[in-house]
Amino acid sequence: MSDIKAQLEQMKNLQRARFHELDTQRNAILAVSGPIRAERDANIDDLTPRQRAEYDARIKEAEQGLYEIEVERGELARALRGPDGKTRLRPA
Repeated sequence: MSDIKAQLEQMKNLQRARFHELDTQRNAILAVSGPIRAERDANIDDLTPRQRAEYDARIKEAEQGLYEIEVERGELARALRGPDGKTRLRPA
């Protein structure tokens, strides 16, 4: 029985590690797209529709893969929930 618990804990630790790996990837993407988004938002009133579209295209390009990362992070967070509904992202 304890062997099963050990395997379960090992699996959860792998899931936690994957979550944190995805978090690092997410932060790297947002570090690139964030300044572009901030620049666009700061100048939004002065932009022509074409300029806004160019900013949007740059943001879209910078955020490629972000959706998939967010979906996987959500799945892992749900998988790591304890019986009380709180997500356990650190080893027990």
